[in-house]
Amino acid sequence: MSVVRARRKAIGLALAFLGGFPPIGLTRVEDQIQRYVNEKHGCSLYYLPARWRLQVQSGSGSEAAIFTARDAPEVMAVLNMFDPVPNLTLHPRQLFDMDKGALATIFGGLEILQERTLSLSGAMAHQVTFEGREKRVTRYTIVHRGSVYLLVYIAPKSKYESYLPGFRLMVETFRLFGAGVPEVDPRALSPEVVAEPAGEHALYIRTQPDPVFVEVREGDQNWHYHLLLGNPHETEVELREIRVRYVSEERALEEIRLDPPAIERVLEGGSNRIPPKGQVKWRDHAGHRERAPESIEYVIFFRVGDRLLQRAHRVRLLRYRQKTWFTLPFNGVWRVWRGHDVFEGHRQRADAQTFAYDFVYERGGRDRVPPEARAATEAGRPSARVRRARPTGGSSASAWSLTDFYAFGQKVLAPADGRVVRAVDGEPDRPPVKTRLRLAQPSGEDPRRIFGNYIVIDHGHGEFSLLGHLRRGSVRVKRGDRVKRGQVLAECGNSGASAQPHLHFHVMDGPDPIRSRGLPVHFGNYRLWRAGQASLVRSGAPRAGELLERVVEPVRRRASARRSMRPTRPRRRAELLPRDEATPPVGDAAAVGAARHRAASGGRR
Repeated sequence: MSVVRARRKAIGLALAFLGGFPPIGLTRVEDQIQRYVNEKHGCSLYYLPARWRLQVQSGSGSEAAIFTARDAPEVMAVLNMFDPVPNLTLHPRQLFDMDKGALATIFGGLEILQERTLSLSGAMAHQVTFEGREKRVTRYTIVHRGSVYLLVYIAPKSKYESYLPGFRLMVETFRLFGAGVPEVDPRALSPEVVAEPAGEHALYIRTQPDPVFVEVREGDQNWHYHLLLGNPHETEVELREIRVRYVSEERALEEIRLDPPAIERVLEGGSNRIPPKGQVKWRDHAGHRERAPESIEYVIFFRVGDRLLQRAHRVRLLRYRQKTWFTLPFNGVWRVWRGHDVFEGHRQRADAQTFAYDFVYERGGRDRVPPEARAATEAGRPSARVRRARPTGGSSASAWSLTDFYAFGQKVLAPADGRVVRAVDGEPDRPPVKTRLRLAQPSGEDPRRIFGNYIVIDHGHGEFSLLGHLRRGSVRVKRGDRVKRGQVLAECGNSGASAQPHLHFHVMDGPDPIRSRGLPVHFGNYRLWRAGQASLVRSGAPRAGELLERVVEPVRRRASARRSMRPTRPRRRAELLPRDEATPPVGDAAAVGAARHRAASGGRR
């Protein structure tokens, strides 16, 4: 009897969702967090009256508190409370199983998305989220001392996430009298359940670069990007709290919370306030891990005037699959002068240069002529390692000549087959300087000022390579030319924004050196030199400071092709012995030689 009664009350809940009972009272509350209390059924919860309109309905053996979203009447949360059933021993999961058929009929289907058993306010509970034809439903079934409580959230699929925090506030603050669970202090509530969800027009969030690619290296996966936060309002935005979650396989691996002082430390400008119509950059979201997370999720809680809002943003970390087989664009041993570690200048730019390399050519562990060789040159004893004498001038920047650097004039090779889409020449080679130009990179959009003389090659599949800082007058190709891997394209120089002669190389997803996005690149077939020992790397992403040498594999041809190219020699006639000569035994070299001599002389002795 008790089971039948409980089932009838549970099915009656569905009718209450659809407004089957006439409202018997309307409670008006102030524009703040309000507590709803039901003394008869011994329960309470908190809600936001500014966002939810409360109606209390009563039926035979049950009572319902229906919360309807003020700006979306099709969104509602319902607390259904049933009179106690003596000796009720059903599990909350069983009550849901009994209602499945009725719920599937009402909502036009029942596809379960999530289901679990938990404890809510010290009572046994079952939580399930399912979808019908048009709506998504989350239902909590709570059983305590013979009483059944149903806390249900119903919304169209497109609006489910937007109003979910308001329902989460009700769930987290739901309390049963006499259950031994302390009452809720509204001042201690998490902003996640209090703040109103806001769309992208309430706070602009942009990732730079976008998308974010993970670089996969041996034993390491790394990522780096910046966040730009924009305020579209006429009043300032105050950032109250930021939560950062590292997520893989829909599971949070780690969560970090930033309070206002921490926010001030990470934002440029040192303030947690964004001025009206202003923008602030949150730099250097970077990490190194054995395996990078699939995404990083942000929940930003901010105040605009008297409203507390929250905005969610997800950054997906993508693994790029390289299509082109790239080889090093030079011969000889070169050192990675600057790479793209997460705090290097290339990575900081977050543009086409995100995964760029700068290479310098070395001899004997040096990238330039040693002091003794320069002294010998100045004394009139030219060194074989010096191309020409440098101008005198002490230790100033002008004391170094371009030809003092071994990289200057070295041949630059095509890293893969492709078609030239840009070839720029004519920019002068600037004198070398002693300081890096990391902070002196031009901010304009003229690639000549950055790369000087440069070449862009289209390798197909949306992959383009750029070779920059080339020597003036050395570019040997023009736009539209087809090039082969290893073909000489130009010479290394010091044009553009360059402190000393070096070769700049990066791969991007378009031909524009400024607006394209940088792509991770792995080089194939090179020697990695460490402590005088070389190891062959079939495919790898070099690190700053490593010494590299391109491996030139011999051209392999078919066996038939090789045979056809061999020079033909006239065949010698078989040397026949006279009939009366005995054949010498095999292995008797002297006898064999004598027999051949007699055969050649016609058998005469």
